Amino acid sequence: MYGYPASQGFPMESLDKLTLGDDAARCWQTKGSRIMLTSDTHAWDDSHTTLVEGSPSPGVLAVLPLAKKKTAIDETFGYPDFAVEVALLDRKIVIKGEKETGDHEKIGNHLIVLHTPMVKQHLEGVMFVNSGQQTRLGRYPIHFHMSECVHGSTIAKNVIWKSNQRCFVVHGTHNLTLSENVAYDTRGHCYMLEDGGGKYLSYADVGGISLVCYCSHLVSLSSLFTYCS
Repeated sequence: MYGYPASQGFPMESLDKLTLGDDAARCWQTKGSRIMLTSDTHAWDDSHTTLVEGSPSPGVLAVLPLAKKKTAIDETFGYPDFAVEVALLDRKIVIKGEKETGDHEKIGNHLIVLHTPMVKQHLEGVMFVNSGQQTRLGRYPIHFHMSECVHGSTIAKNVIWKSNQRCFVVHGTHNLTLSENVAYDTRGHCYMLEDGGGKYLSYADVGGISLVCYCSHLVSLSSLFTYCS
């Protein structure tokens, strides 16, 4: 994701132009790329997605017109803690669960790293769509389960979109780093430590946007980073 300090504001020349800086604009300028802008109000559903049209000048993205201009200061109370972030939702590697209906409507794919002590794991730059299996224990989009020490393992720069149950779950696993991951439009607790027994875990620059709890209470939060797919 890419964010601006609140003191700078969030420059939008118009509803179809975003000023993001050279790095983000260069990485994300491919026509048709999907980007997401977090809410600038206390409303959970005030995030927006749009498609990139190109980069007409350095540091600027042209996009399909948004419904409103975004600001780095939240509109409700003027707090700087709700600065808008922009995230690239596309990745070149996509793992997509088959969409079914009826009793299996919320049953997608899931990935579990199971009992792998002292094995270095690395997962980077992958998009998971329709992952997780609602109501089924242990069936989450990305799940480290009882792997003990996995020193040097990283889960980085991935996207989880439209999850059916949670996002990143770590249980009984130590020395794991999760960084620069984005979760959007998901259900349940997104970053979960289960029973809290993991040690030396690092969560850096991770974001969860438009998270829907099973009890229908809705929250929104964001983080900051730039990713080139």
